[in-house]
Amino acid sequence: MDKIRVIIDNRQKQVKIPTGIRMLVRRCCNAVLKMEDVTGNIEVHVA
Repeated sequence: MDKIRVIIDNRQKQVKIPTGIRMLVRRCCNAVLKMEDVTGNIEVHVA
C-alpha cells in the first residue's frame, strides 16, 4: 500500500494551529491525491 504523509509546519509561534484544522488539512490532501489517482509514496509539506 502506498504511503501518504502530510507534514504541517507552523513557523510562527504566536498562534497555535488547532488539532481540528490539522486533521482537516490532512484529510483534504488525502482526498485530492486519491481523487487524482496519484500512486506511490507521497510526502506533502504544508507551511
